[in-house]
Amino acid sequence: MASKLVTEGKSIIHDNLNRDTMFKDGWWLQYCICSGTVLGNVGNPLCGGEYKELCEHGTFECTEVGNPFCMQYSICLCITEQCQFPKLESSPTCVCCNKKLAGDSGDGWKPQLFEFTGSFDKQFWIYYFLCMGYACQAPGSDGKPMLAAVYKELCLKGGMKCVPPVEEGVLCAQLVTEFCFWGQCQFPPAANNPKCACCGWKLNKEAGGGNADNKPAPMGYGKPAQAEMS
Repeated sequence: MASKLVTEGKSIIHDNLNRDTMFKDGWWLQYCICSGTVLGNVGNPLCGGEYKELCEHGTFECTEVGNPFCMQYSICLCITEQCQFPKLESSPTCVCCNKKLAGDSGDGWKPQLFEFTGSFDKQFWIYYFLCMGYACQAPGSDGKPMLAAVYKELCLKGGMKCVPPVEEGVLCAQLVTEFCFWGQCQFPPAANNPKCACCGWKLNKEAGGGNADNKPAPMGYGKPAQAEMS
């Protein structure tokens, strides 16, 4: 099933990451054919985004520091890697060539990778030490994804997984914000986009269902009042 990023131009990260609302209410620093940048509010969110690049669909966002401090769980064909600090519940202390030399794994070792839940005994561990390990398995065994990853590094977390290269006719799409810069991109170009824009001027003045009288201001997009109204 295609994501809302593709079908509706909306991101799961935040309501302000909305393609059509950006077209209508954003002050476009620049836009050219299929992508551009809005100069908007700092925050709501401070940093975050969602993207699709052919067969890769990913997200990133700011979160709390801790719980845990860092984490990675990834599967790439026949390779599984897992790391977490503090260590994931029921992680063994030392494993070599699938032999547990110290500590034992229990039912609490259940890292989540999108819809898939891991189990320690469902792969062959080349090594595992304290809080991290490297394993191998048959590609796709036990319902594992062929390619997917999630991570957290202090206050930044994200993930990626494989999707069909063309969804609803869309090859690439992106909604992202970093401080005061809000970006949108889609190919083939999204319907009713600004077409061409520079420093607040738009070639398509009715972009996003707006009208010629709608004149957004710099730094205005993404303010809390706007989020409550949308």
